[in-house]
Amino acid sequence: MTATIEMGEKGDALDGEGQQGCVTDRGDGTYAVTYQPRCGGRAHVHVRVNGVAIGWSPFRITVVDGVRLRFGWRFDTNGVLYYIGTDGGRRAYRNPQLAGDVVVTCSGTSRGDYSADRFVANRHARPVDNMTSDQPNSWMAVDLGACRILSPDHYCLRHGYGRLPYYALRHWELQGSVDGAAWETLQRHDNDTAIDLPMQEADWAIAAAVVGGRFFRHFRVLQTGPNSNGYHDLSCAGIELYGVLRCVQT
Repeated sequence: MTATIEMGEKGDALDGEGQQGCVTDRGDGTYAVTYQPRCGGRAHVHVRVNGVAIGWSPFRITVVDGVRLRFGWRFDTNGVLYYIGTDGGRRAYRNPQLAGDVVVTCSGTSRGDYSADRFVANRHARPVDNMTSDQPNSWMAVDLGACRILSPDHYCLRHGYGRLPYYALRHWELQGSVDGAAWETLQRHDNDTAIDLPMQEADWAIAAAVVGGRFFRHFRVLQTGPNSNGYHDLSCAGIELYGVLRCVQT
């Protein structure tokens, strides 16, 4: 199956005419087709499968020019998840997972000390635990939603063990994905001891040369080696991302 996305018809602003879309087989008889516009504006999106237009094609979309979300301090009010949690400043903050604005997933849990909303919480009223099961290559991920893509330049994490200085991240990758299936490493950490104490926070710049101006919808923390206690539980009670956010409106 192939799909071609044609944009910029009838003088509209978005470029990318004739670009190949990214097609993902959902395994249930349906397919997801994604495409990243390079600029803001209005466009018609034509989707063809093996040369035949699908029903309802073309689709009319508007891409809002990027909102710059600049890092100031760890888990401040400038990050993308806080921005989503306040609907761009139009409402009081709500945890974006609990509000249904983003979707958090993980590799698996075997205990009661995990809750998806804790991974994207801006603040916690008290120390919490948030851990995956003890399996190699454990991960937690957030889907920003079908209408949002981010070109990241900075990110923060918060330790997810709230009682003692145990199970801290040491080896991991921050990864980005367009479709949630194919992942690219944006930042790799090997024996990084920046996080150690209960609920401790740390931040890192993301190299512009690695991102290359690309935008991603999905972000994942993948643990690539044992934690500080030699186990494979991924402990994380917070992530925040910064950069340029684009929103697509249909």
